[in-house]
Amino acid sequence: MTFKSYWFSLLLVLVAALPGAAQTTTCLPATTQPADAPPDQVVQDFPAGGKAETGWKITYGRAVGKGLYITGAYFRRTPSEPYTQVLYDARLADIFAPYDPGTPRYYDLTGFNFRLVPVSSVDLGSCGSKLDRYVVKEIRDREMLWKDDKQGRRAQEMTIWGTLDASNYNYIMRYGFQDDGTITFRLGATAYNLPGHELVAHTHDGLWKIDMDLGGAKNNLVQVARHLQSKDSFEASYVISPFGDGYEDYLDWLPEEYTELHVINTSIVNANGNPIGYDLKPMRSGSPRHFEAFSHHDFWATVYKENEIIYDQVPTYVNGESLSGNDSVIWYQSSVYHIPHDEDGRYVNNVWQGVALVMWTGFDLRPRNFFSKTPLYP
Repeated sequence: MTFKSYWFSLLLVLVAALPGAAQTTTCLPATTQPADAPPDQVVQDFPAGGKAETGWKITYGRAVGKGLYITGAYFRRTPSEPYTQVLYDARLADIFAPYDPGTPRYYDLTGFNFRLVPVSSVDLGSCGSKLDRYVVKEIRDREMLWKDDKQGRRAQEMTIWGTLDASNYNYIMRYGFQDDGTITFRLGATAYNLPGHELVAHTHDGLWKIDMDLGGAKNNLVQVARHLQSKDSFEASYVISPFGDGYEDYLDWLPEEYTELHVINTSIVNANGNPIGYDLKPMRSGSPRHFEAFSHHDFWATVYKENEIIYDQVPTYVNGESLSGNDSVIWYQSSVYHIPHDEDGRYVNNVWQGVALVMWTGFDLRPRNFFSKTPLYP
């Protein structure tokens, strides 16, 4: 590098660092898709653009009155091994929006034929791409995967998302597939407060249906993990037990117990002899308890049946069948409570003007003993 070019490069760095200077975005490259891949399939290796270490193969679907959903997810822990199935089907079975006075009470999927919104250039941003007219794919940095005093690693994920046009409200349905095997499920409520009820508080309940099929449909066991502690002792412990003692049942989330579900495959073990599994980790700010029976509990687990798809009917699906060795389905509700505020908008000449910023709810599926050691660590 010449003396002149050195000072020119230094000048560019200094200018870029100035407040208000335009910042460039480093977009992560998508994996080249197999030539024979079906149109609903997406393959992504990590690290993006580098030598593959881990990877996802997923399939998705979309439909009127159903929004965006996952129809299969397979993870590969190393480039030399085959993909392992994680999900058979995962989706929002419904979105329930009850208003505090008692009415209205909207089922925004099963009660209407709402459609996804066509993708715009704003949706794509600097690095997004269209999977189809209604679905965005992004490969992005997700901050630190791990960090010690001197070393660390940046983490990456692929997200696919679409936006349901639910009249005045829009719902962002987003699924994230991360380099360490984690899957994130997010529902974002945004757009305009209900006309005529702009100042009325309400909830947005994401009603999720998750059919995991970890390593296949059989030999999956659903467990409950609880943290036990007492104000009368320094000691604490944890307990892991079968969901519903091994039978169809319901369960409540308790913040003091850090309630989460574990799903393991009892016939597939890692190199250490431990059964592979995933943890369902809630992302919550509260627990809805409405008049409707399905909302009286946060988790339900049932034996898979093709015709059992309506969240409002979940209490009737629980009839004492054994979950042991059967294909199980987890039903989970996560919610946000929207108390209107000035940032939502205001009346100008009796016309509401403004927009409600996104409020997020959801959960994560995080590997447990799926690897035999810390992934993506030297």
